[in-house]
Amino acid sequence: MENRISGVGVALVDFKILNPLIELPQHRKELPDFLDGYLGKSKISPGGTVSNILSTFIQFYSEQPVRLFYAVGDDLRGRMYTQQTDKRLGKPQVISGKPTGLWVTIKDGSRIIKGLSYYGAAKEVVVPADELLTNRNVLFVADITGCKIPHVLSEIGHFLAQVDQDNGIFALNMGGAKPGRVTRDDLRTIINGLTLPPQIIFANESEITLLADTRDKDTYMKFPFLKNKLLVVTRGNQNVLIRFGNFFLEIPVIPIPNKNILDEEGAGDAFMGIMLADLMKRPFEIWTVEDIARSAKIAVFGASLIMQTNNSRMTQKQVDTVKQQL
Repeated sequence: MENRISGVGVALVDFKILNPLIELPQHRKELPDFLDGYLGKSKISPGGTVSNILSTFIQFYSEQPVRLFYAVGDDLRGRMYTQQTDKRLGKPQVISGKPTGLWVTIKDGSRIIKGLSYYGAAKEVVVPADELLTNRNVLFVADITGCKIPHVLSEIGHFLAQVDQDNGIFALNMGGAKPGRVTRDDLRTIINGLTLPPQIIFANESEITLLADTRDKDTYMKFPFLKNKLLVVTRGNQNVLIRFGNFFLEIPVIPIPNKNILDEEGAGDAFMGIMLADLMKRPFEIWTVEDIARSAKIAVFGASLIMQTNNSRMTQKQVDTVKQQL
């Protein structure tokens, strides 16, 4: 049985409209038609947290196959998403009669003023039973966005049961745990209800403070609710905070002049993808503090590059630049 890295993702086409005067529609279901008027007037790229993470991961990891389970609609956006997603991640499920999922942001320079999502086909993703049994799942990646969708959460639950049997690792990204989109109680209920507790958690500061109900870093890094082995918290232009077992680390970020920061979206996904890809070259059981620090420093460098573009994923030039640091 072959080892495999896998993930279940909510596939959303990212639309970035660089005009702060634009008003988004009042209802999510109006979003597909609304965006038809902005083709050629916005930055469009495939997105979604888990999709972005594994798209980055596979650029830096070739030891074992990587499989992304995601769904798109039978439409132009779905075909674009598929064409621009690494073929090594596997084919998407194409959902007839449903539009491809969307995430649109209205920006003023690098600042996001407002955003709106429409899941469409993305929330119909299914993990076939035979897929769970044909490979040993050594690492599984999911995010809170997927866990908030009942059907996707059910699919993640099936996967986690098999990951547990395979003695694999579960890495949870807290993307989707933003204040206003989920309550603290609901977030804790989601995490408590997972059939396998995550051994690895990546979050930004707003996500971890929502969960822990505190902005004090010493408190949320020791939050007893989280019993995972590795917790990584990114904080924009402040040091990355890491708890690995009983060890606590701070990894300096790379200062970037404000005028050079075009978009911070996707930076956290790239960070997680790079850091996990480097760490997974060694068995989880023998990771050391030195391994964690080294991988985090490389990930900081990669994230700093993507912030200086309007892309949701790393370009090949950026990937090659990071590889020179390995």
